[in-house]
Amino acid sequence: MEKTNMNFRKKGLIGVISLAIILIGGFTMYQQLYKTASPTEPTEATSPATAFSHLSYYHEGNLERYNAYQEENQEMSVEDIVTHVNMGIDKEFYSEDPITVEDPDALTVLVNKVYAFPDNWEPTDLVVVDDFRGQSLRKEAAEAFQAFNAACNEQGFSIYVHSGYRSASFQQEIYDNMINTYGEEYTDKYISRPHQSEHQTGLSVDVSIDGMDYNDLASNPYYSWFYDHLADFGFILRYPENKEALTGYHYESWHIRYIGKEESRKVLDSGLTYDEYMARQ
Repeated sequence: MEKTNMNFRKKGLIGVISLAIILIGGFTMYQQLYKTASPTEPTEATSPATAFSHLSYYHEGNLERYNAYQEENQEMSVEDIVTHVNMGIDKEFYSEDPITVEDPDALTVLVNKVYAFPDNWEPTDLVVVDDFRGQSLRKEAAEAFQAFNAACNEQGFSIYVHSGYRSASFQQEIYDNMINTYGEEYTDKYISRPHQSEHQTGLSVDVSIDGMDYNDLASNPYYSWFYDHLADFGFILRYPENKEALTGYHYESWHIRYIGKEESRKVLDSGLTYDEYMARQ
């Protein structure tokens, strides 16, 4: 009888221990599940920044804007979400005060409908590149344009600077005249505001071929050769076709921009507009 009671006590003790193990295990599992699901302690996989932060051009300060822009453009890739916000085109052009560029003297400086030159800035190394029209460019751009023209001459045609450097005051005159004629909405589509014009860089050129109207440049029989060799001399086409939403400007076959041979080749190889390319640096 005593032996039977002892066996019963052993079985009871084993049962209690087994139940304790089951309860402890269940509680531990509950803790893990709760911790995983808790909205107050997000894991790396659920962090709002994770979708963007792996990109080299991600900026932590833009996270809220990335999320908002993605919500509005759910079909867009993560790369384009971050790029567009970095460009500032998650907002309407000219809807806010422009951002002043930090290094206006840089050959790669970006000015557009989001970025502007500081007040009173102008290039200090301008040289006349076209004696007939009296057009000027910064020295390095002028030398590159002349070398490009020499190469064009070997192909049987010449390129001319229809419009080169423009001061902010001259750009203001152009802008005001367009406003008076066509109104602000139309003008802002086609004409840069003062301090936000590519021409103020002293690195941009509106080109004509053999004296042909620059507006008809793309129809010139030599245009294909001209376009294909831009990067060989450090130039890019600044406002490509069908990229208005990105650049803020309609296609301008005649508007080229000097940024140097190395950078122009990188932009060409990227397949991006210059605005997108700079947003990814």
